[in-house]
Amino acid sequence: MVPMKTKRQELHDLILEDIAREYLRVPTLETRNSKVLDLHDVAVWRVRAAQEAAYLAGFRAAREDRT
Repeated sequence: MVPMKTKRQELHDLILEDIAREYLRVPTLETRNSKVLDLHDVAVWRVRAAQEAAYLAGFRAAREDRT
């Protein structure tokens, strides 16, 4: 049985999906069991931009937790 996700986990997943779409041009992070659909060529500058976006999202989330 698959455990239920918390609201926080759902938000986390949405943020990661948004970063993948916006910075990596990957339409979904779900496994689709197909090389053509699951493997992507991504430029290093896009990977860096995605990493920066993920870092900033984590930073913002940590700041919100403190307030």
